This record gives sequence, structure tokens and C-alpha cells, in this order.
Amino acid sequence: GEVVNFFRVIRDPESREKLQEWIAYTPYARQIYDEAVQNGHGDSIERAAYFAVKSMQSHGFRMTGECGWKKDVYGRENAYAVRYWNELPGSIAEMAARLKKVQIENRPALELIEAYDYENVLMYLDPPYVFSTR
Repeated sequence: GEVVNFFRVIRDPESREKLQEWIAYTPYARQIYDEAVQNGHGDSIERAAYFAVKSMQSHGFRMTGECGWKKDVYGRENAYAVRYWNELPGSIAEMAARLKKVQIENRPALELIEAYDYENVLMYLDPPYVFSTR
């Protein structure tokens, strides 16, 4: 999956440097986001870069039914989205360190529940939020 590919890229110093450069010289822009959604493929570095774009420049489902590119309004929360995007190249190592503390699975949910269903296990299950069920 994309998370594992991202780790593979940042694990290699040369690839990590290329990814950091790609991000550093890529603006926070709706066009870039659209490209990432439509063309999120390519070599491993480009896939990792597009994964970063989709992760950092998108917002989730809203009550209005809109989702997609996270437009930033200066003054509202200090234009945090653009600021975080601009800080990302220097934060990649820190991000990797945080993610190393979690276990990543890419399997069907019910299969995972069955595999990890033990007496002293707490599962936090965050299902998709279907608008019609609200």
C-alpha cells in the first residue's frame, strides 16, 4: 500500500532526499492535489509524494457533502494547512519515527477483528461515516 511505499522511500537516504526536494518545490495548490488524486502513480518517489499531497492537502467528508482539496483561509487558524505543508520536508524523519510505533495492516476489517480478538485487547474501530446514516 501507499503507507508502506512511503516508508520504503524515506528509509533510503537518496530517495528520502528526492522526496523532500519534490515536496519543498511543490506549492500548496488545488491543481497539484487534483493531479495526485487522478495520477497517484509513477515511480516509488512520485507515489510517495502524491501520497503526501493527498494526506496533507485534503479534508474529509463534511456535512455539506463536500470533500477534497483543503482550501486555507489566512487568519483562520493561522493558515495552518499551508504552514504544515511547507514544514513537511523537514518533518519527514519525525513522522517516520512516530509511525514506527504503530502496526500497519492492509486487510479487510472483519479479518483483522478476528485475528486480534483477545480478552485484553481494546479495539477502536472507526468506520466510514455514511452521510445518509447521520
